[in-house]
Amino acid sequence: MKILMTGGTGLIGRQIIRDLNRLGSNNIVILTRNKESAHKKINVPAHIFEWKDPCYTLPPKDAFEGVDHIIHLAGESVAEGLWNKDKKKGLVESRTLMTTKLIKGLELYKTKELRSFVSASAIGYYGDRGDEVLTENHQRGDGFLSTVCYEWEEASRNASITASLCHIRIGLVLAQEGGILAKMLLPFKLGMGGAFGDGKQWMSWIHIKDLSRLFIFAINNNLNGVYNAVSPYPIRNKEFVKQLGIILNRPTWFTVPRFMLDLTFGDKAQIMTSSQRVSSQKIIDAGFAFSFEHLENALDNILK
Repeated sequence: MKILMTGGTGLIGRQIIRDLNRLGSNNIVILTRNKESAHKKINVPAHIFEWKDPCYTLPPKDAFEGVDHIIHLAGESVAEGLWNKDKKKGLVESRTLMTTKLIKGLELYKTKELRSFVSASAIGYYGDRGDEVLTENHQRGDGFLSTVCYEWEEASRNASITASLCHIRIGLVLAQEGGILAKMLLPFKLGMGGAFGDGKQWMSWIHIKDLSRLFIFAINNNLNGVYNAVSPYPIRNKEFVKQLGIILNRPTWFTVPRFMLDLTFGDKAQIMTSSQRVSSQKIIDAGFAFSFEHLENALDNILK
């Protein structure tokens, strides 16, 4: 089994590559902007091809030789930097244009029938939905993130891919090396941890190890369609904060008012304040079993 991956040097990509390697799969192809940097970050056997300008050029032909599956993760970081005009443009184009070029390369260069194309997306697709339980059948929500996710998915959905096409809508990723926890730990350790706004918004999260296993499950089973990648037990922000404080043995009295988040982060504040109570029942029904269903166990595994 030969797997081609974009975004292999990112937080999620590195975990998937490590897990594939542990499972004995060494036939991994990485498309990256910087080959030298990728070698340092990955640290496991892989075939690395440089793709310097993925939004406007086709990927290298040789990368597609004998590929069975594609895992497409690449996209500019939503969490980094303020969402000014240029940042928003980059968030959209790094997903839509790059996806279009990747699929064009696949159509031109494939040397055998592809079995599956698994693309990342995000639960930002659903927008801010309060207490509503969200399944893969729900319509897209409102707001910038919803538009980004919708256009990201459409970029591959409208292509002439004969393989199984699967979109994984990823929730808040909990990991030791990065993601939401890395940004929350410092204020918590300083005794300034607390809820965002009123703390009533739902957080649909997933342990990075479960997320990696879910992507591998998708290619092994040639999953088709949309699947939410979240724990079966989402939690309100104020409860998330409480659990994190217990694990870190730190107080959680501090609260960041909604207006301060809006003033500080602008449109980006929606990452912290949007309520998304997302269901993972569809992937469970497909046969996937989570190792970390409950937040307490996930945080304990990551932080202790």
